[in-house]
Amino acid sequence: MNESELVTAIAEHASVTKEGAQKMFSAITGSITDAVARDEAVTVDGLGTFQKRHRPETTNTVTFTAGKTLRASLH
Repeated sequence: MNESELVTAIAEHASVTKEGAQKMFSAITGSITDAVARDEAVTVDGLGTFQKRHRPETTNTVTFTAGKTLRASLH
């Protein structure tokens, strides 16, 4: 699923326009990006956690650890 498909799915699930869903998507991704850039972990219950990892030998990286609900849905 790409971004456009995800925005369409959000619009359908939330009963909003695609434009409204795009604004929601942008707000969510922007908020996650800003928080991780400030070295804050972002945890969405059931989905997972985004966080910056500091690696002295390489550049910093962002990791995503899947939450319990997401992991359970894969089986």
